[in-house]
Amino acid sequence: MAAATVAAMAENARLLLDPPTLRLVWSQWLNVVYGFALVLVNVGISEVFGLGLESTILIAAVRCVIQLSLMGMVLKPVFENEGALLVSALAVGMMTISAVEVVYNKSKARFAHMFPSVWLAISASTLVVSFV
Repeated sequence: MAAATVAAMAENARLLLDPPTLRLVWSQWLNVVYGFALVLVNVGISEVFGLGLESTILIAAVRCVIQLSLMGMVLKPVFENEGALLVSALAVGMMTISAVEVVYNKSKARFAHMFPSVWLAISASTLVVSFV
């Protein structure tokens, strides 16, 4: 009986996406529900300790789901393309946006040639992580 249950569960969770129809499998949404339950635990902890972070936590969780869904929609066709040039161009673009964010939006003090230094640091660390 347990083997039949495991086999049924494996069959149900076999694919994240059904390629012909791009229909989402329910087990994927169940994982989102589990994650949201953990967010609700954090909201409860904030309420118990009187931190006043409840709305901030909920807004951040909703923003996270929306942003990651949009990024998934953008990145899926790029990686399915199997073209190294397109993936590389996207990686360079994302590293450039990251460097702009760090240098111009987050740092309070800047120094000469800070942008190329930050861009090189981000690029080098990305290369190391991608090969590991």
